[in-house]
Amino acid sequence: MDKKIKKINDMYGHLLENYKYINTEEELFQLPANTHLIYIHKNDFIKKSGYLIKFNNNNIFQVINLKKKWHVYIDQHYIFRKIEGNMLKIRLQKLLETDFKSLKNKKEII
Repeated sequence: MDKKIKKINDMYGHLLENYKYINTEEELFQLPANTHLIYIHKNDFIKKSGYLIKFNNNNIFQVINLKKKWHVYIDQHYIFRKIEGNMLKIRLQKLLETDFKSLKNKKEII
């Protein structure tokens, strides 16, 4: 399993930067509606995405994408959920951390 997740990260790493892999079905069932998901088929690694609408049963959930509803089988896909939080805020924090570290080092030199 870990090898396949590594392969997915190699293929789609830039797209999965702000997403977390769902390890268990329990974790998936706790997601609220309108959570953005990326799901990748286990056999052919085709990536699709959409917003979670509801769970139909223990093996199927519904997503909406471009005004179309899709049924997704849990056991046939690797599922990633979007990390909560304001991405602008996260990127600015990373930028500030790296820029201020360089300024802090310059002050120590002077």
